[in-house]
Amino acid sequence: MEKRFLILIPLILFFVSCSDPGIYIDLFSGNYAYSRGEYQDANLLYIKASDRGTYPDYVAYNLGNVYYSLGEAAPALGEWEESSLSKNNDVAFSSLYNKGVLLFELSRYEEAFTSFKAALKINPSDIDTKIDLEYCLLKMNLRSESVTPVVEIKKNAADEAKKADAMRVLDFVKRIEKQTLKAETADSGSTEEVLNDW
Repeated sequence: MEKRFLILIPLILFFVSCSDPGIYIDLFSGNYAYSRGEYQDANLLYIKASDRGTYPDYVAYNLGNVYYSLGEAAPALGEWEESSLSKNNDVAFSSLYNKGVLLFELSRYEEAFTSFKAALKINPSDIDTKIDLEYCLLKMNLRSESVTPVVEIKKNAADEAKKADAMRVLDFVKRIEKQTLKAETADSGSTEEVLNDW
């Protein structure tokens, strides 16, 4: 299961609309920093681009990738959730797919399944998403088969507690009898006879 790093290069957008070239510079610079593994720099550049208010879905998607690479799951999920609402199918699909991958890694299989299913509604022919959806189903089935009913767990715990209590009582009785034997031995003088009797 591999996350998609579709860093959207807004070159086409640059040629279509030149209203605010600063956002394109920030996005290009962020993409370059990200590709070099300079995630903190990329994060700052994407945040600067998001402050401009243009193309929030593209910026949110790229921010999600940066947060994922930094190991920050909650912010990554939040950004991908925002970008999954994009009118651009590529952005929405990639956001849902990446969200599913992260949820799978967090063992949140039901949520990952839902995310992969939503991604498949956008792009039904994507093989990787279908495979990952099957992995989720497999994990969910394995989890449901391995779950022991709560009543059985409580019963087993109660049985174990009873056994432990019985062992403690036996140990206590054994210590008392040894002390009693030692006291009797000291009085009678013959240790071997008393110990053999035990």
